[in-house]
Amino acid sequence: MKKRTFIFKLIAIILLFCIVFPNTGTTVSAKKKKEKTYVVCLDPGHYGSQNKIKGKTGYGYSEAEFNLKLAKELKSELESYGIKVKMTRTGKNIKIGGYKNKTLDDIFLALRGEYAEGCDLFVSLHTNSNAINANNRKTFEQSLTLNKTIVIVNKKTMQSNKYMKIANEVGKAVTNESYEEGLLKKNKFKTRNVNNIIEWTGEYNDKEGAKGTVCYRLNSYGNDYYAVLRGSANVDVPGMIIEHGYHSIKAVRKAAMKEDLAYGWAKADAYGIAKGFGLIE
Repeated sequence: MKKRTFIFKLIAIILLFCIVFPNTGTTVSAKKKKEKTYVVCLDPGHYGSQNKIKGKTGYGYSEAEFNLKLAKELKSELESYGIKVKMTRTGKNIKIGGYKNKTLDDIFLALRGEYAEGCDLFVSLHTNSNAINANNRKTFEQSLTLNKTIVIVNKKTMQSNKYMKIANEVGKAVTNESYEEGLLKKNKFKTRNVNNIIEWTGEYNDKEGAKGTVCYRLNSYGNDYYAVLRGSANVDVPGMIIEHGYHSIKAVRKAAMKEDLAYGWAKADAYGIAKGFGLIE
C-alpha cells in the first residue's frame, strides 16, 4: 500500500513539473532551425552626375545617376527576398571615412569596398563603355552588337563555387532581361566556374558579337585591379562589379531613361543573388 502511494505521488510530481516547465525535455533536433539572414552591400558606382553623355543622343543619361536609381530599385527587390541591404550612398554625394566625392574616388576608392565589412556580398553597380573610337565608331555611337553583360569578381569570389554561382546567376538574369528589352541580338551568357574563369581584357571588352561572361582582373602585384573589389577583399567580403550593358550605345541610353530598364535590371540582379544564395528553388 505504501509502495503504491509513493508511485502515485511520484507521478503527480512529474505531471506538475511538466505543467510548470512545459518546454523541458525538448530535444535540439525538435527546435526550429533559424535561417541565415544575408546582408548585401550595394555600391551605386561613381557620384554626382558623372559620365553624363552630352548632346541630343545622350538623352540626358548619366551613369552615376542611373546607378543610384538602379540601386534603389535593387534594394527594394532584395528586401522582398528577406535580404538586408546597406548602401555606400543613397544620394548624389558619397562620404566614407571622412572623405567625400572626388577625393574619395581619386585616392581612397577602396573604402567603398571596405564599407561592406560584415556583409555577405559586395556589389558595385555600373554600366559599361569602351575604348575611344573602338570598332572604328565614335565612342558613344557603338553598335548594339557590342552590348553584353560582364560580371567582374574579386579574388575572394573567384575562388568560391558558391559566389561564382551568384555571379553566373546574375549574369544570366541580366542578359535575359536585356534581350527581352530588345538590347541584345542573342540571349547568350557564358557561365564560368573556379577552374575556367577568364581574365578581363580591353580586347574582350570592346569585341562585337562576344558573349557576356564572368571575369577577373588583377594588377601587377597580383591583387584585384579595381580598388572597390580590392577593398571588399580587404575586409574578407566576396565582391563583384556588374557591368549591366554599354551606355556607349544609343539604344541602351535611351532605354535607361525610361523607368522599366532600371526596374528590370534590378529584378534580374536580385533574382540572381537570391538564387545564388539558395533562397529560390
